[in-house]
Amino acid sequence: MFQRFPKHIMFKIKITVFFTAIIILALKFIFPESNILSWDVFGYYLYLPARFIYHDPYLTRHNWLNDIVEQYQSTATLYQLYDIPDTANRVIKYSMGMSYLYAPFFFLAHWLAPFFHYPQDGYSGIYALSIEYGMLFYSFIGLYYLLKILYSYFNSITANIAFILIVFGTNYIQLTVQYSLLTHVPLFTLYCLLIYFTIQWDRYKQWTDFYKLTLLCGLITIIRPNEIVCVFIPLLWNNISMESFKNKWQWINASYLKLTGSLLLFCIPIAGQLLYWKATTGQWFFYSYLNPGEGLDFLSPHTLPFLFSFRKGWLVYSPVVIVAIIGVFIIARKNKAIFPATAVVLGLSVYLVSCWSCWWYAGGSYSQRAILSTYPLLAIGLGYAIDAIPSRIKFAFYALLLFLLTLNLFQAWQFKQDIIDHERMTYQYYKKIWFKTERPENAESLLLVNRGVDFNESITDIDRYDEKRVVNNKFNSVIPGKEYIFCDTLGFDDHSSVWMQQGQNEFVDAFASTYKAVTNSDHFWIKVSIYFFIPPGQQAKSPNIVTVFNHNNQPYKYRNIHLPDDSIKINQWNYLEYYYLSPEVRTVNDDFKVYIWHPNANKVFIDNLAVSFLTPKKDE
Repeated sequence: MFQRFPKHIMFKIKITVFFTAIIILALKFIFPESNILSWDVFGYYLYLPARFIYHDPYLTRHNWLNDIVEQYQSTATLYQLYDIPDTANRVIKYSMGMSYLYAPFFFLAHWLAPFFHYPQDGYSGIYALSIEYGMLFYSFIGLYYLLKILYSYFNSITANIAFILIVFGTNYIQLTVQYSLLTHVPLFTLYCLLIYFTIQWDRYKQWTDFYKLTLLCGLITIIRPNEIVCVFIPLLWNNISMESFKNKWQWINASYLKLTGSLLLFCIPIAGQLLYWKATTGQWFFYSYLNPGEGLDFLSPHTLPFLFSFRKGWLVYSPVVIVAIIGVFIIARKNKAIFPATAVVLGLSVYLVSCWSCWWYAGGSYSQRAILSTYPLLAIGLGYAIDAIPSRIKFAFYALLLFLLTLNLFQAWQFKQDIIDHERMTYQYYKKIWFKTERPENAESLLLVNRGVDFNESITDIDRYDEKRVVNNKFNSVIPGKEYIFCDTLGFDDHSSVWMQQGQNEFVDAFASTYKAVTNSDHFWIKVSIYFFIPPGQQAKSPNIVTVFNHNNQPYKYRNIHLPDDSIKINQWNYLEYYYLSPEVRTVNDDFKVYIWHPNANKVFIDNLAVSFLTPKKDE
């Protein structure tokens, strides 16, 4: 049962957290973060400098933002923003919850900047340093309350073992040391507070504790909206029966005035977001994930690869979680009162985060970062699993836990050293780097295909693919319905071609199909080539080869290629070739299209249009 701790227990808790903090700080100095106000964090943070330094909350002025990105190399593209049609406004893709947590340390850095001769631009070193260690301060608060939760249910040995395993035996330590400004460690802290005050409220039934719960739930939700499942923790905690659930609801409904106040506290963190959306987009609710190449696929979750794949499987790279999950089932027998809340929140959380199309969550963390918020609940399950082990096998069990902890720390180091690849892991490659301190030679071929961020892609291992030509159009006959574009006096290796010109024959279709019609592999390449001829007196403007995938008729991964003007030869046939790597498709039913586009008034003739598919060989 939950209790107020005597002084000697509080001393144990504080000393454990103190030494854990020392270790984390030491690791921060050994493995410092670099350019931390960048990429996704750049989007979380942008609310603060835009509003309080540049007085441009709707991002209508591009100059200051472009200058910041160029000076501090904050992001390769402004994928964090979306232009609002018919306005000069740009909306930030991410909700503003993290900016609430950054704010105290942002204002502290802004005040200190002149004293230490840093520019007050929101991105100089003092801002990054202040916010980084502010997030570390939050993490220590979370660890303190996590240990208080564990001491509420277990003896000191079990509580400390579970605590150490959660901190050092999972990807918590890697995210705290290397990616402290992302949402995950702060959410872990907020969940610790939520569980702690839920236990307080459940025991003492004080409205002050309930107010804390509603405010915490609102803040958690606005940091990451799918975390709204957190409300089930206070609602379902300590519900042994339907009768106890009804009693809890009766207590909540006993005072409408206090209930209204608690609902307002829930809405306060969310209200800022709604006002921002309304002012920026004209809508109270705005779905900002507009890229059709990514999104939530509720009817086709990626739960199995999320859990078990060697690419980024949670249980593969954080195997101590398996023990914790077993412990959750032990809770159903040992402490039925907290099982509903634990099981419902864990189950919904795993389902929701595995519904995201990019279920491996890019390259930002070792193991699955998106599920870190559930670790305070898993810590309780871990404690019950430890307590349930019979005495005769405890030594072997502790040896196993020690091995899993060591494996986690070593693999986190491998991730930092790029021995564990950040996005492209496979079982074959994993076997090669098992407890290795450097990448094996010639192991690149064992990884998933390299999907770079460069616009122009090139294939470097063509011998690993089978090529199948699906289009070989020499334009040696009239195209039905487009007779006027046919030319029978000029061709690359005969006397036929077609001509293109903006506004008359601006587009020539090459090929269209679906992903599943081409391959059942995880990728394929499209090779497209044409010859084109520009007559004398015309501008040296190349036609474009365009390839685009579509999800529900919305385009993503649009690419086009053309020859630069200074490499084009007039009155001669020029060759243009392009390789396109299929994207990480939302579904295998997504379709794609290849076509030629000439958005220029000069006339150009094209011939020998070829399209081929390169699919991985069966033994690859």
